[in-house]
Amino acid sequence: LRQVAEQVAAQVTGVTSDEFMAAARSGAVRSKFQADGVDSLEGFLMPGRYEFERGTAPKAIARAMVRRFDRMAERAGLAAATARTPFETVVMASLIEKEAVVDADRPVIASVVENRLADDMPLQLDASVLYAVGKDGGFTTRTDRQSDSPYNTYRVRGLPPGPISNVSEASLRAALNPAQTDYLFYVLIDREGKHAFSETFEQHQANVQTARDKGLFG
Repeated sequence: LRQVAEQVAAQVTGVTSDEFMAAARSGAVRSKFQADGVDSLEGFLMPGRYEFERGTAPKAIARAMVRRFDRMAERAGLAAATARTPFETVVMASLIEKEAVVDADRPVIASVVENRLADDMPLQLDASVLYAVGKDGGFTTRTDRQSDSPYNTYRVRGLPPGPISNVSEASLRAALNPAQTDYLFYVLIDREGKHAFSETFEQHQANVQTARDKGLFG
């Protein structure tokens, strides 16, 4: 949300990032897929090209972005979601958005999330921890993973309380239609962003060592 606000402030004359943030958190502009009691538009602003006249109010800018999100979500089938609420599906899609790099991985990552939720395992997703501690990308540290934030999926089971990013249609469709697998683990395996998936911790550890041998992380 802060990144969108900064983009708006940089490109729309007369609107500051703080003004846009206030509008996006006011509850005055809402997506039809937001949960009751949730006022923040985190996750519900559709990135893209927009044209606004000089002097357009921050709420009008936010409303245009939310309307575009709602149209995309309806096209993807969010209104017919049955496995969980539409809001929870957007939360899941935001995790996929930040964890995946290549589109082919998105439904498989979705399956890992589903399988971990079904087994009552913590999701242990670095993207949510980075969001919790206010970092934009990179790797998590041991201190990060000890955060008491409800977004720390290493310590708190289940989905986070809200989205951690805006979502693409590909991620939303993956959340709505996860692959059918028994995978519980994945790790980045090449520099193009592909992940290796595994069913057991032993297989995962072997994949992690392969990634280390390739110099993908420490």
